Amino acid sequence: MGSFDGAETCELVGSFLLSQLQELNINTGLYRDDGLAISNASPRDTENIKKAICRIFNKNGLRITIEANKKIINFLDVTFNLHNETFYPYTKPNTTLQHVHHESNHPHSIIKNIPPGINKRLSSLSSDRTSFDQAAAPYQKALKESGYNYTLRYDPATPSRGKNRQRKDILWYNPPYSKNVNTNIGHRFLNLIDKHFHKDHKLRKIFNRNTIKLSYSCMNNIKHAIDNHNKRILNPQRPSPTKPPDKNM
Repeated sequence: MGSFDGAETCELVGSFLLSQLQELNINTGLYRDDGLAISNASPRDTENIKKAICRIFNKNGLRITIEANKKIINFLDVTFNLHNETFYPYTKPNTTLQHVHHESNHPHSIIKNIPPGINKRLSSLSSDRTSFDQAAAPYQKALKESGYNYTLRYDPATPSRGKNRQRKDILWYNPPYSKNVNTNIGHRFLNLIDKHFHKDHKLRKIFNRNTIKLSYSCMNNIKHAIDNHNKRILNPQRPSPTKPPDKNM
């Protein structure tokens, strides 16, 4: 983990290990380096299954830490409770929740969708309204501190029809966004597409509003720019040692 292709490598290794765990007759899920398994076996048999999993990992040169016979478990950002068959959002202890401030220099579409996105996530991670209300308080406080006038409400997801697949031949233009710019860059850009690639143009099928899309990109804030500058000054890169030339006899 941590390398350029660490996530892809982890997914590949995880799929290989899951294939070897099939013989244990347990329902196992894996996300990167976090796994969760459920079994109807007795506590003693569950401990034997735990030892079998450790042997499989050791056989492949890996080590694993397992907690067995748990009725309440935290997995990623959700807590599962088998006593009352409920689940609810999980936050690590001493975690400070922070959201992009309402007056931050971000596109309006991003600012507008932050509270509904949080509400949708908490609702999807809650089995019922009671679980949602118990977990929503710190998120509601963080939203208020970030300048949002939004009340979190339990809104369970409803089944929706499958969306059409997005086209793969789309060319994206991502100009940087700033509130200081009054010009509607997106509107003018699309007007240029209509002007220079009109209906009779031979390249109209390639360059049109269906194949060219615009989405604003967010720039680094001042703190990030200063931190990067200080890092370059305080931690200069050392020149790599030069390799001496090969000598031939």
